[in-house]
Amino acid sequence: LSSNVCILDFHGCMPNGLFERLVCIFINQSASNLNALEPRIHKVWSQIWFGSSVFILLKSFTKNDVIELSVSQTGHDHLDISTTFVPILTSALRQMNDQIHKGRLKWSFRFRTDGKKVLDFSLAKEQNLKPWFGADAFLSKPNLLGGI
Repeated sequence: LSSNVCILDFHGCMPNGLFERLVCIFINQSASNLNALEPRIHKVWSQIWFGSSVFILLKSFTKNDVIELSVSQTGHDHLDISTTFVPILTSALRQMNDQIHKGRLKWSFRFRTDGKKVLDFSLAKEQNLKPWFGADAFLSKPNLLGGI
């Protein structure tokens, strides 16, 4: 997998506890894979395994109101689940926005490529930026889901 990074930007207003909730959601998703290794959880970052060779690294940058998500593969096993991570994030954010924040939570996705170029959601999707988008990606526009 590439070393592209998904950047979730809350534009100066990331709610307390949001990072921890996202970690729990991804751990729950990971638990459905019997081969998943134990997650490593820390205050500002977590490593969550999906199988024995693919993991995500979630990092919280509270000063910048940003959460970064990257995907890494350590072995030869190929687990094609990376295209589900942005939809999982978006679904969780929509639910939190509806239930807790009464529609006031704003966010946007950006993607930093291997070459350090930053793309907005639309351009990344148009280019099928790996590992986030592909033929099986089922999210069309985050703007329709509560983001900016």
